[in-house]
Amino acid sequence: MVFGGLYTAIKCFDERKTSPEHKFLCNLILQVMKDWATQFGNDPMMKSIFNANNIFREMDEYVVPLYHLIKYLESDITGESISLLDVASGKGYMSLLLSSLSVKLNILQRIKSITMIDKNKNMNLNHLDHLKKEVHSQYAPIPIHFIQMDLHKNTFQQYVLNDLAFKPVIIAIHPCKRLSSRCVNLFNNLPIDALFLAPC
Repeated sequence: MVFGGLYTAIKCFDERKTSPEHKFLCNLILQVMKDWATQFGNDPMMKSIFNANNIFREMDEYVVPLYHLIKYLESDITGESISLLDVASGKGYMSLLLSSLSVKLNILQRIKSITMIDKNKNMNLNHLDHLKKEVHSQYAPIPIHFIQMDLHKNTFQQYVLNDLAFKPVIIAIHPCKRLSSRCVNLFNNLPIDALFLAPC
């Protein structure tokens, strides 16, 4: 038995029309979702993230920004490690997908940490603690952390300047209202190496 949201996402993604340049990535994303179904398909600690109706829409919207993130990593000859900031992260579908994809795509192993950043402090994030258990580490080996933060305040600047161990990169999928322009402003004024932005 697999949670309905994840089952539907796998079925829809398998039938998704895909451009040739994205085919390889889409196949990997589909494999990751099938791995999730095998490992977490009816795990009650993962219900809040894998029983949602929006999983397919989330995965579908990640294809293009993830494709460009991978191209950026492949073209960056410095080989430096990355601290990835998942802005307006919600429950962390993007973060979980990236961590899981790193098992199948070595270039993503340059990402040494993923920080989910969201203003909402009332989300059910039990799945993040569950993923830290050793038995699950093979499915999401890149550490994922959550910080409740308002990007319109100066705390984000201080975080980027003082608290990151590696080169910062931002990915922001559908940030609402003025948050897209705020991401651009932060990228222009802070030592952030790359910004992957898909506005609402």
